[in-house]
Amino acid sequence: MRRALVTILLIFLLVPAAAGAADATTPWKPAWNSAVRYAKHRKGIIGFALRTAKLDYGFRSRRTMPCASVFKAMALVAYLNHPDVRDRKLNSHDKSLLHPMITRSSDHAADQVFRYVGAGRIRALARKVPMYRFHLNTKIWGRSSIDAADQARFMLQIDKLIPERHRSYAMYLLSHITHSQRWGIFRVTPKGWKAHAKAGWGLGTGWVDHQVVLLTRGNQRVSVAVLQHNIGNSKAAHAYGKNTLKGIFARLLRGLDKAQVVE
Repeated sequence: MRRALVTILLIFLLVPAAAGAADATTPWKPAWNSAVRYAKHRKGIIGFALRTAKLDYGFRSRRTMPCASVFKAMALVAYLNHPDVRDRKLNSHDKSLLHPMITRSSDHAADQVFRYVGAGRIRALARKVPMYRFHLNTKIWGRSSIDAADQARFMLQIDKLIPERHRSYAMYLLSHITHSQRWGIFRVTPKGWKAHAKAGWGLGTGWVDHQVVLLTRGNQRVSVAVLQHNIGNSKAAHAYGKNTLKGIFARLLRGLDKAQVVE
């Protein structure tokens, strides 16, 4: 009888411990419904997507919108893959274009990069990702069409699309955006994770307010693309768009800082 009671007691003690261990290794999932409910009550046209190695979520994620400066992340990858660049050390001229284009979002630098790489290499990159709804505007690159699904797919693999010798430099640029442009994801990056991102905001008018990001922690990765269009036509609309970005990212990524497993 005593042996039976001891056995039963051990079972009761071990079951909660086993359950706790299982919870600790349960793969993270985004707070998707919370983010969708929030987005539905915000102004403008909103679409967003989240991807991991195994997860693929989308809310109006195939709705195309003008890309604005989000295009510059594609331009960066295309430049570093140019036949005259990919196999050599970057020089001061390269860095004088790429650094301001990404960290300060210089349109002048982006104009020069686009002229150098050409439309063909931008389209080739889109096919490689693949981006199914990307349409390049060769006259005004900022009016090229993108959607959130394609951009999340692109950001999930952006480092792998860059030649290895240039990879660390490119990711450094994407994680060192100038302080005045560190809104949205940079305000709510989960603890322990690093954000590599590019935004597009239509000169602060509320025409668009986008942000695309790759979050990394060790070998774990999560990509998110949040796109907004026609929020308004003022600086106040741009401020509203930045708050929407922050709100969506904060809800989507809830619990990521404590997650042990991200598949």
